[in-house]
Amino acid sequence: MEIQFYKNMGGRCENCGRSIKHVYVVEDDGFWFKCGSECIRNYLNITEAAKKYILKQIKEAQQYLDKKMKLEKLLEVNDIDAIRDFIRDRRDEETVIREAYDWLMVYEVRAKTIMEKLNKKINDSGIRIREIYKKSKEEIV
Repeated sequence: MEIQFYKNMGGRCENCGRSIKHVYVVEDDGFWFKCGSECIRNYLNITEAAKKYILKQIKEAQQYLDKKMKLEKLLEVNDIDAIRDFIRDRRDEETVIREAYDWLMVYEVRAKTIMEKLNKKINDSGIRIREIYKKSKEEIV
């Protein structure tokens, strides 16, 4: 089983039909569902505490991806002062640029590591998509 998060993807929740901005894709044994944060618990056989933990981990991973995106924009426009402020580095311009590119990789690796650990923990705990949702998806197909 795996959970992926897509910020600003948009769409409709397959559980409640409401419009959603940020999409969670839950995949299990070839079945997948798109839902919002409020409905993720409906698809998974988890407690409210587990839902909060999952959403917290996803939010943390997303924060690293947001930092990466912001730093990429600063590098694109070559705003050296803003880059220095962002990575808190006051050395010469060449060193700061090199460090900024290193930080891009760090942010991406941290986000990926968080999601890998989260998905491993979910799989180790035996969490699965509720059978009722798998059966309803089979009927549609």
